[in-house]
Amino acid sequence: MASKKTTDTAYIADLDHASEALREMAEIQRRLGLAEARQNSSIDAIKKRIATITDTDRKRLEALQKGLQLYADRNRDLFKDRRSVSLPFGDFGYRWSTSIVPATSRTTWKMILGKLKELALTTAINKTEQVNKEILGTWPDERLTLVGAQREQKEIFFVEVKKEEVEGAA
Repeated sequence: MASKKTTDTAYIADLDHASEALREMAEIQRRLGLAEARQNSSIDAIKKRIATITDTDRKRLEALQKGLQLYADRNRDLFKDRRSVSLPFGDFGYRWSTSIVPATSRTTWKMILGKLKELALTTAINKTEQVNKEILGTWPDERLTLVGAQREQKEIFFVEVKKEEVEGAA
């Protein structure tokens, strides 16, 4: 026995049916719009309430991180033989961060873009005609120099909290 094919298509027989369908569609879209507006209003109210509740914690978290960074900066001797300090409730220290920057203070991203076009190195150009720094990051230093860019490494401070340890201690 062949299976019966079912569809969720409304049957429209004439212009009166079409007019009724359009009226019903307008009603449904209006109800959906009101429901979405109530939903967004509720979500906004919840976000505002949570932001108020968590504001103190966010500020304290930021202050603690700045305090750890200040402590690490004042006690650089802790990092002579290592990049980070591991403690029972987390780690903190320094990491290397690499970014692509213009090679000189007189070189601009616009100049690098022009050089990329001149050398037909279009894979490093975004569709919006911006330099694609991710692609440049994969290039060797010699190629970066060719277009007027260079690799710059700097230390950035990090903190990683061991949430499991806190949960275990509680």
